[in-house]
Amino acid sequence: MIWERRSLVPLRLVLGLGLLSLIAPAVEASPSYNAINLIPHVVGGLNDSGQNVVWHGFIADSQKATDLGTLGGSSSSIAAINDSGQVVGQSATSGGNVHAFLADGKSMTDLGTLPGGNNSAAVAVNL
Repeated sequence: MIWERRSLVPLRLVLGLGLLSLIAPAVEASPSYNAINLIPHVVGGLNDSGQNVVWHGFIADSQKATDLGTLGGSSSSIAAINDSGQVVGQSATSGGNVHAFLADGKSMTDLGTLPGGNNSAAVAVNL
C-alpha cells in the first residue's frame, strides 16, 4: 500500500490492483491519516493549517469526507476504524479535558476516564 500526498484534494491510495481516489474536505488543511478499513474508509485528523491549528477527526470514503465533530471542546482525532464503520479516538470536552470516544457515524459516545483520571484516549476498535 502506498500513500501519495501531493495535495489534499484528491488524496490517492494505491492498492496493488487499482487506484482509489479519496475526496477529503475541500479546505486548506493538513491531514493525518491514521487507519483504513475494508470498505474502504480512511480516518484521521485535519488541522486548519493556519490560524488556530485546531484538529478535527474525519472519515472519508471515495465520495466525501465527514467531520465527526467533538465532545464539546475544540478538537478531536480518530485513531482507528473497524469494518462496521465504528471509529474511536480522542476529543476535547467542554470542560477542557480529553476523553476517549466511540462513534458510529450518527453519534459520538464519550467513553469517560478510568477512576481518578481526567483524560483518556482510545487507540483501537475490534469487529
